[in-house]
Amino acid sequence: MGEASASNKDNTSERIKWAKDYFAKAKNIGIPVVLWDNMVYTADGSESTESGYNGEHHGWLNRNACKWYFPTIIKAMMDTVGVTGYDIPEYKEGDEVKALGWNESKATTISTESKTLNWQSEYTLSASYFTGAQEGSILKVAFAASGATLRLTNSSWSVTYNSGTTLTDGNDIYYVLTASDASDWKASGLTISGTGGTVNGVYFQASVD
Repeated sequence: MGEASASNKDNTSERIKWAKDYFAKAKNIGIPVVLWDNMVYTADGSESTESGYNGEHHGWLNRNACKWYFPTIIKAMMDTVGVTGYDIPEYKEGDEVKALGWNESKATTISTESKTLNWQSEYTLSASYFTGAQEGSILKVAFAASGATLRLTNSSWSVTYNSGTTLTDGNDIYYVLTASDASDWKASGLTISGTGGTVNGVYFQASVD
């Protein structure tokens, strides 16, 4: 069963009930469950799409820190299907920066220009900035906004990173490049787009210890 999830609406206790019920029924009839994760984990409490909420808060795992946003819900899933001896490290704000190995002294400043994003105003970075890019390199975007969206788009116009509506004021973005990102960015550069916020600087760390 693919794309199985329950959206975060600040309703952890209800999501635990869902997990136990859903996974138990799936196990009883022999259907494996694939948890859907769209990396957007924060609920803003509003049902209005005009204010940025679209009901798609299905973030479970912080991939940078390899830690879980909602360990009690994951525990309910694991216990329900009979898994034992597991460890579910809980994510705390800031964990991903420590896990990434970001080092300001090793980072190159690409730009400190402030640019407010409105989809028509894009932050375009040429390929020359990413000549040393490799798998594991880190892009840092200093971003000021509340409830805004920010997207990193590669040369083929596919979205490499989509923040959803999880950004808060002063919430810097740290993005770890995949091997395909590194190859693509070195060839064609990168576009930062979005709405409702301002990019105040872009920094790049090519090598990470």
